Amino acid sequence: MSKQGSRLVSYASSDEGVEAKLEGPPKKKSFHSPLTQPRKLPPLSSKLVVATPANNPALHQGRVRNSPHVDGRWACHVFVPVVSETDEQLGRVLSSAFQGAKAKVPTLRPIGLDDGRWELHISLSRPTFLWTHQREEFKNAVRRVAAAHQGWTLSLVKFIKLENDDHSRVFLAVQVGAGHEQIGALTDALTPALRAIKQSEFYPEPKFHVSIGWALLERNGIDKSTEDFPTITELPQDVIEDLNRDFAPQLCRPSARVEVEEVCVKIGKDVFRWGLG
Repeated sequence: MSKQGSRLVSYASSDEGVEAKLEGPPKKKSFHSPLTQPRKLPPLSSKLVVATPANNPALHQGRVRNSPHVDGRWACHVFVPVVSETDEQLGRVLSSAFQGAKAKVPTLRPIGLDDGRWELHISLSRPTFLWTHQREEFKNAVRRVAAAHQGWTLSLVKFIKLENDDHSRVFLAVQVGAGHEQIGALTDALTPALRAIKQSEFYPEPKFHVSIGWALLERNGIDKSTEDFPTITELPQDVIEDLNRDFAPQLCRPSARVEVEEVCVKIGKDVFRWGLG
């Protein structure tokens, strides 16, 4: 700010800075005297400065932001929550399966495991973006979809591996069995709301699932691993086969089923929930 201020001041020539030797009364100091210093403005309060999110993989579990940050634009995601305590049948199976996979792939990290509970989700939309003025409209659309559909009993049937769109991460996932049609009905009902805000609808042939683990992948032969987040070339298929052999039968037990009762939308860091039916 001080540099800008200095350009606004027209300093006098060098002759005016020398003591006058001519007779007569001394000249009055000009407003633009070199002795006059431009006033420095106080620094702007940090409360008024909006920080731009840093695109630093080390701060985001090795992930790289694919879409640049834009003020007034919010990341958005619609999902169905699936919750199970680790001392319940489904929670015990997921915990044992994850530990078995991690023993073979040490870089694997859990998703949704927190303080003795699995808090997972089934995506109903792709990761999308809303402008500030679209948030309330979209929340109302999700609320109406939730109210128009009943809850149901969900089962998970087998372990699969999936990659994200840019192939930078691989996921250890569990595919949905009972409840697949109900989830499909929810995604179809959300399509008009997504089209209304010029966002892509859900995948044409979705594999509804919950993800319980992830790892960073090498991309195009380039290893961007860090000390905390090393990469792998792939999640071996034999790991998936072993999990299905050892744990898929346990997933099929009636005691491993869970009730689906609500739909959620996450906008920025805020999560909004509405009960089904």
